[in-house]
Amino acid sequence: MSAGRYRDYVKIITPALVDDGTGGQTPAMPQFVYTFASVRPLSSRELANAGSVQSVGTHLIEMAYRSGVDTKQLVEVVADGVTFEIVGVVDPDRKQRILELTCVEAD
Repeated sequence: MSAGRYRDYVKIITPALVDDGTGGQTPAMPQFVYTFASVRPLSSRELANAGSVQSVGTHLIEMAYRSGVDTKQLVEVVADGVTFEIVGVVDPDRKQRILELTCVEAD
């Protein structure tokens, strides 16, 4: 894993909810983690191969392994302000070195 490979500075956002005292929940200040990653659009071939999947990602974000990343979180590219929803999380070699996030652009 080459350090120059991860050129995008991203923010992993964990939305937070707190009990409002009446049995419901209200949004609270989300938690942030900053890291470097590689953000790239998936090619049309990769999208065609994934066509049988219900939720198809449009971008692949690769970063150093970090535990606790899941599909309930968002990823924002700090320089662009573009936010992505995570639809899949994969440790491709199962050695906890690299994490690949399949994402779609959030509305």
